[in-house]
Amino acid sequence: MFDYDKVDQKFRAITEGLLKRRIVIVAACLLLTLAAASGLPHLKRETSQENWFMEGDATIKAKERFEEIFGKDDFCAVLVTADNITAKDKLLLIREMSRELKEETP
Repeated sequence: MFDYDKVDQKFRAITEGLLKRRIVIVAACLLLTLAAASGLPHLKRETSQENWFMEGDATIKAKERFEEIFGKDDFCAVLVTADNITAKDKLLLIREMSRELKEETP
């Protein structure tokens, strides 16, 4: 059968040992926290999208091709819904919207 008294005695001994050395333990925790915090100024963040993909990934190649064609990677997307998107009147509206965007967007 499992002896709960032995387990309780071991936990009591550990707890008493921790309580006797609590100042040393708190000081050690503070020192470790300060040591860890001292490295925070050296922490660097890189937010470049290239870091998300492996070198030579198709997505990066597509982005480079886009930049090669348009000169930069800024773009504007417009969602158009219609029963028949290839209808002449819808295509004319899309063309007119494209013209307005080119003329009025810096």
